[in-house]
Amino acid sequence: MNFVNRLIVLVWLGVFLTVFFGSAAAAKADVLIIKDDGQVILVITSGTEVLGVSSATTPAPQPTSAPQPEQKKEQKPEQKEVKTVPVTAPHVESTVSISLPVKNDKKLNVTITPVSSAGPAAVPQTAKTNGVTKVVDEVVAQGANRQKIYSIKSNQANQLTIEQANTQVSTKLPLQIDTKTHDLSVSTPNVTPILVLPKQAVQGVVNKGLINSQNMPQVKISLTQSPNGVGYNFQGQKTGKLLNLFDVSTPVEVQLSAQNGKIEKVTQSPVFSIFGSLINPR
Repeated sequence: MNFVNRLIVLVWLGVFLTVFFGSAAAAKADVLIIKDDGQVILVITSGTEVLGVSSATTPAPQPTSAPQPEQKKEQKPEQKEVKTVPVTAPHVESTVSISLPVKNDKKLNVTITPVSSAGPAAVPQTAKTNGVTKVVDEVVAQGANRQKIYSIKSNQANQLTIEQANTQVSTKLPLQIDTKTHDLSVSTPNVTPILVLPKQAVQGVVNKGLINSQNMPQVKISLTQSPNGVGYNFQGQKTGKLLNLFDVSTPVEVQLSAQNGKIEKVTQSPVFSIFGSLINPR
């Protein structure tokens, strides 16, 4: 085999491996769930068709007959294989630490460290000192009836995304969760509690009339360090009608404390600052 043929074989082999392993990775999702009773479990979901264990079979050929009207075949949903792995026992208080990802692979590095002992059978002895480290796609804080309180993902390197209801908040701060209370905190440089969750923060800004609710889906929200601890930063557009006659619009930036929900700073056009009472939001 000459050099050109070898090169062609290597190229095709690279394409095959990329497609195969890329499809397998896309079919697999690991979710770390913090349940209402404090137990931490790992839920692994795989597309069984991609993994080669699909139960679908090829039908045997049928005898030739007169043409029949074409019928739409019912598409069955892709079969999923779900595996649940307990990480800690119920009612064992632990800390789930989520570090900033270093890659754009949408993976989270989490460490689960018990902070109190509930007996020798609760967690492995090594976990009591070193913690348990996992690589997952998402961390979910779960309330009663399995409802999602909030979740944490990664959309890009060096950034985490906190999601609650329809609100997404990006941050470049490492986070941690208390499994007993589901309290969310920033873990460095000091542990700073986030007492106001994203949904409450959005409601506080809207109630103050600082950003219109209809403009909120286009607003960029981030969680950053502030002089008073940790705060939300809202960057968006504020619109309204001056004297119900003239359309006015301005870029607006709002900083809200994540500790007490108070507005710390508002930056907007002087028109809105001076004539705010004469402007009706729209």
